[in-house]
Amino acid sequence: WPLHYSIAWPVQAADGVPYPAASGTALLNAVGSIPTSGNGVPTWTNPWLLKIGHGIYDLGLASLSIPDYVAVEGAGRGVTIIKSMGSSISGSATVMASSFLELRDLSISNSGADSYATALLISGNGGLVRRVDMTVQSASSSSRGIYLIGSGPTIEDSTIAVSSKGSGSIYGVLTGAGSSLTVNRVGLTLGGQGAGSGAAFSVDG
Repeated sequence: WPLHYSIAWPVQAADGVPYPAASGTALLNAVGSIPTSGNGVPTWTNPWLLKIGHGIYDLGLASLSIPDYVAVEGAGRGVTIIKSMGSSISGSATVMASSFLELRDLSISNSGADSYATALLISGNGGLVRRVDMTVQSASSSSRGIYLIGSGPTIEDSTIAVSSKGSGSIYGVLTGAGSSLTVNRVGLTLGGQGAGSGAAFSVDG
C-alpha cells in the first residue's frame, strides 16, 4: 500500500443486517477525509489508496467523486458494490473522476429512475479501469456505462451492461468529441432500448 490511504467498511444495523445507505455515507466520508491541501494532498509522487471493503454502498442521489492521484480498490467484482440512482443532470454518474484515475476490483450500479444514468464519468486524462463490472438501467433519456469527457484512459478485463426504459437511448461508452480510450477484454451488453437509439461506442454531439 502507499504511504497514505483511506478505508471504507460496510455498516451494519444493530441487528447485524447490512445497512447499504449508511455504508454509502461511510464511503463518502472516507473520500472526504483525503486532504485537498497541504503536504498530504494526493500528487504524482504522493499517491493515495482508497480501499473499500466487501458490501453494498448505496449513495442514493449522491456521486462518489474521486480526487486525482487516488487509486480505488474494492474487495472484488460483485463483492464490493457501489450503487446510486439516476439524475436529471447529464454530467452526473455513480462514480466521477478527473485525471489519473485507477479503479479496480469492484462493481458499479446505477438504477436510473430519472432522465440520465451513468456508472462512470471520466472528465480528465489518463487512468486505468481494471476488473470492474458496470451496470446501468432505466433512464428515460440516456443510459451510459461510461461517459468519457477526457481522453486516454484504459478499460480492461471489465464488463458493461446497459439498458433503458421506453424510448431512452443506451450507450456502452459515450465520449466527447476528440476523446479517446483503449479497451482490452471488455464484455459489453446492450438491451431493453425500446424505441430509442443504441450504440456500443458513440460520440456525444
